[in-house]
Amino acid sequence: MERGKKFAVISLGLMFALGFVAGLAMGPFMTPTEGRTAPPQRTHQRRPSMTETLSTQLNLDEEQKQQLSEITEQTRERFSELRKEVSPRFKAIRTETHDRIRAILRPEQLETFERLVAEWDEKEQQRRKEMESRWKRPEQKAEGAPAQAEPAPAPTQGGGP
Repeated sequence: MERGKKFAVISLGLMFALGFVAGLAMGPFMTPTEGRTAPPQRTHQRRPSMTETLSTQLNLDEEQKQQLSEITEQTRERFSELRKEVSPRFKAIRTETHDRIRAILRPEQLETFERLVAEWDEKEQQRRKEMESRWKRPEQKAEGAPAQAEPAPAPTQGGGP
């Protein structure tokens, strides 16, 4: 693949990933709170991993399962590295946004805003814990071993969406 096309493909993929993360980060700002109902309760313990699903649906043999496991682990590591690169930039934008919002608020509004930010931070921590549990390999879940994914960073003053 020539350099220009390769750069375009990589750029497009990165833009998609950043757009997805930005959408997650901005969700609470874009969703009206009036009339919103609670999310449906989960009826199952956990969702099967991609490896489990592919192993079953494609009837993979043991060698294929091992190769698939290696592929998914390498992919997990690549996504982890991307998160490490991009996360500080998102946090900086979020902190700047919160600071700009604080600057326009009256004292009574500021108190409510700080409460909302704390709620967003708590929800984000819960979401990260849930995601980390999903990232565990099946053998880790069975053994109760810690996930390979990095631990969620502590929330910052400007945390939340």
